[in-house]
Parts: sequence; C-alpha cells; structure tokens
Amino acid sequence: MTAQEVKFANFYESTLNGVLASGATSGTLTAAPTSNGTSNISVPYYLVIDPDNASTREVVEITAASGTTLSTIVRDKEGRHTSDPTHADGTVVRMAVV
Repeated sequence: MTAQEVKFANFYESTLNGVLASGATSGTLTAAPTSNGTSNISVPYYLVIDPDNASTREVVEITAASGTTLSTIVRDKEGRHTSDPTHADGTVVRMAVV
C-alpha cells in the first residue's frame, strides 16, 4: 500500500445537492469542503454521508473534485453495505476524522 496524505477540516458540514444514487461515483454538494472557510481542500479526503443514520451512514473517499463537484467518489470505504445506499437530495454530508 502506498502512503497517502489525506486532507481534513474540523467542523465542515454540507448537504448533497441532488440525489446520490446507488452505484453513483460522482455527485454535487451545496458547499465545498474548505479548511478556512474560503480555500477548497484538495483531494484526497473522506466524507461521511448521512452520519446520524446508522442504517444509511456511508464513509466515502473523494479522489477527484472541483469546488462543489465531486468527480470521483469511492463508495462504502467501511464495507458496511451490500450495495451502495441511495442518498436523497439534502442529505447531510460531514467531514469527520476517520
């Protein structure tokens, strides 16, 4: 395994801007992850989708993004789900130290 530097920011929270369907590997957020409120965090980084719902919580890795557009999402990094859950428009997305 190659060593990889991962970026994170405490207290980042946003929502999905549109549905993230099962199996989808790209999506959009309503606000971009930032380290200081203005500078976007560069990839790679992890996000938790629907963090407060144990049955649909999903840790994902973002490997390509520009602002609010997530171009490459590696789904279900914890292996919790048989198939990727579908997340509705407006679902909470949080950056948490994982």
